[in-house]
Amino acid sequence: MTNLNPASLRPDEHVNRDREAQWLKSGLTAFLRAQSPLSGDAFCVLGDKGMGKSLLTRKVFDDLRRTHAATVLLLEVDCRPLRNQRHVYREIGRRLVDELGYRTSVPSALKAAARSFGQLARFETLSLSEAHEQLIGNKIELGLESGEMRLFGWLRTRLNIGLERSSQVIRSLQGKVQVDGPQLQEALFALLHDIVTQTELRVVVHLDNLEELNHEAMLDESTRELVRADVEALLHLSEAPMALVLTMRTYYSSVLTRRIQRRQTLRPLGVEDHLEIFRRRAAMEPTDIQRALEDPSLDAGLSRLAAEARTPLAFLEWTRYLLEEGRLDEEEPLEVLRARLDSHYAQIAPFIPKVASLFDSLEEVVPFEAIHRACDGRDVTVRQLQELQVILPRNYWDPQDFLLDPQLGFLLASAFTSS
Repeated sequence: MTNLNPASLRPDEHVNRDREAQWLKSGLTAFLRAQSPLSGDAFCVLGDKGMGKSLLTRKVFDDLRRTHAATVLLLEVDCRPLRNQRHVYREIGRRLVDELGYRTSVPSALKAAARSFGQLARFETLSLSEAHEQLIGNKIELGLESGEMRLFGWLRTRLNIGLERSSQVIRSLQGKVQVDGPQLQEALFALLHDIVTQTELRVVVHLDNLEELNHEAMLDESTRELVRADVEALLHLSEAPMALVLTMRTYYSSVLTRRIQRRQTLRPLGVEDHLEIFRRRAAMEPTDIQRALEDPSLDAGLSRLAAEARTPLAFLEWTRYLLEEGRLDEEEPLEVLRARLDSHYAQIAPFIPKVASLFDSLEEVVPFEAIHRACDGRDVTVRQLQELQVILPRNYWDPQDFLLDPQLGFLLASAFTSS
């Protein structure tokens, strides 16, 4: 049942988010039609964990690719495996190289500039001669066009890197080059300026799962402040000649500045919406599995899960687990889900029902101290609960109060009293 994988982001599974998708699509279309190529814009899609933020944005990007493929660079960066702003710029650079590389209308010098930025983003500190050696491979494509490139001017004035230098001069260079996050952002601004002024292309960057940029930093105040500085720096991309699209969980949103005025918050879907998501995914399974999933004995269990799940992610996680266990047709499927704790949460599984009992609903906030007591005062257990996102902060930047992960909503007493 590979198509029931909750991590799938197939745009054709987009259900009942037309209004929100149209909001984003209209905004980006207006940006693409703007007269000034140096103008920028920014949008943010907010919502709880698993609400469908990434899927909605992927749907809009796919629509734009069909209508604007020749004139727009749509760059998607998943922040989950990244640790800081430098890593984000590195990924943007990598995608720019890929997108520009196959376009025959793009000048060779501009492709060389994108590669130079990508290579620069890989290093934090290197000697001046090494910096030249890393970038010198792009020299052959520069020619006279390089003089028009803002990025190469920036390299000369800010880092003392000149690709016109001879090998003999490069070998004699002394000193080191420090390439930090703010410098990479300056370089990216210069590269984006080159792209939009020397081609007919516009650039749209989607930073997905921004709250997962070194998410564990929440556990340490000093590290958390470093991440906040990185995120605030990334928000300055809203001033670049491009459109910036952010997707993040609601608890992260206090970091947003007034520069990001265009915001849309996704709300929970209804029972029929969840069931429609299931039907669409089931329809993509092999014929024999489709027939098995159409068994009427599963209907009651599916409806029960669809009614109790706050998010599509929770609904799909629960459904797939019960189907794989062959227990979706049991009288109380939510109770069966408790067996999932041992396999998914290992040694902290015994503490999860105790912590969940503190919550009357998924909207209720519980203070850290109460959770700490429920864990018998074990700091390491509370830390693991946060690392595994069993509990989620109401405000990431001041994690004093917590909510229960929607995927654990089956543990709430209200889930059983509502049946």
